[in-house]
Amino acid sequence: MSSMHTRIGDIGQINAVGERVEAMKQLLEDVMQIQDIQITTAIQTYVQDAILNRANLSGAGLIAARESLSLLNQRLKEANISKKGVLADETVYIEVLRGIVEACRDHSNALEDQLADTRIELADHLESQRQWADSIQLLETTVSKNQQRSKSETYWLRVYVRLMRLYLIGDALANADLYLKKASSLLHALQLDSAQPDASPLLFEFRQYQAELYDHQQRFYDAAVRFQNLSATKDLSQEKSDGFFQRSILCAVLAPVSQQRTRLIEQLSVDQRVDSTSWAEVLRKLARKQLIREDTMHFIQQNLLPHHKTNSIDSEASVLTHAVAEHNVQACSFYYTSISFASLSRVLYLSEDASEALVAQMIVREKLPGACCIDQVAGVVIFGYNEPQSSQKITEDADHESTITPADSLVDLELISRQCRDRRIKASLAYLSEAYAMLQES
Repeated sequence: MSSMHTRIGDIGQINAVGERVEAMKQLLEDVMQIQDIQITTAIQTYVQDAILNRANLSGAGLIAARESLSLLNQRLKEANISKKGVLADETVYIEVLRGIVEACRDHSNALEDQLADTRIELADHLESQRQWADSIQLLETTVSKNQQRSKSETYWLRVYVRLMRLYLIGDALANADLYLKKASSLLHALQLDSAQPDASPLLFEFRQYQAELYDHQQRFYDAAVRFQNLSATKDLSQEKSDGFFQRSILCAVLAPVSQQRTRLIEQLSVDQRVDSTSWAEVLRKLARKQLIREDTMHFIQQNLLPHHKTNSIDSEASVLTHAVAEHNVQACSFYYTSISFASLSRVLYLSEDASEALVAQMIVREKLPGACCIDQVAGVVIFGYNEPQSSQKITEDADHESTITPADSLVDLELISRQCRDRRIKASLAYLSEAYAMLQES
């Protein structure tokens, strides 16, 4: 080690920067030849006494420091990848990288471009050890210190996607969304760098975590569309394609009622791949606007992911209960002209108050027919009057459903009673009008 200090002292006396750089390269090669644990001490000495030598921290000497640190990053990575020697050990390698980052902390402004690569490499290996918080801290430091540096937009896109993924793992959705927006603003860089072999994989990775984030944010329709697109990616393994396709189905099932959701459900239900999944019957029920029963809810419940087992952002009900309730309200509006909240609550698996609140919300958001209204005095929701269409729809529903539950019987009886009452009112009004006209004539 004393001979190493002597060599470093001699290198510091070299005035010509080019010669100093070559001398430091040769010293580094000698350091990398050490085969035992002493290499870690030698690397630390090389960084602290050679790279961070006073002669290398100002003026033209910075060239020597930057080139030497860049070469050190490269040689360390090669040594780790080779799986030979002490640096192949992950614990030793991580400690060496930590030592470099710590040693250069006070000089990070002068060496930031090179030190950023060291942090990124260290973050990679910390992530592989599931030390996500430390990895995030390193990446955040790199972002904060490199805003005005010379790294390419693709480089920063890669960093933003990684941060998005790590925050998603930690369920820090606000931070993940922040880096999603930052990454989105740099997607144009992939078109400029399309010749790079990792351009397409990076875009795929971005879209995957974008879909994951939308799913976690309960933006289920947006997530479903993106998972559907991911499932159609070329050169994707069958297992991954099927996984994305089923995630698309699940998100579509949980998505709020809308015309876009209806079209997506119809697309998924006729997709040839659906028959190879266990979702075919569920999708066809949704496409036909049939009521979702408890057995179907139980099937969906079994396929939910952990982050789905929480309350909906639109109500106090669970994500699944809210989605099924919205669908069943829409189904009722398709088949029936009116229904009491007492009966509707049994169809929605909610309380009467919660059912009324949901219907009111759907009316305000224009998810139900324009003529739909709530009669709070009578305790009913009126979907509108289009009796020929309603009768036809009810017939179709009877064909689709193999059994009619007690809740269906209540709905049917109430519908008949309501229609009969409407006819009696119309007949009475017609009789009174005719009688009044006769009195006027006499």
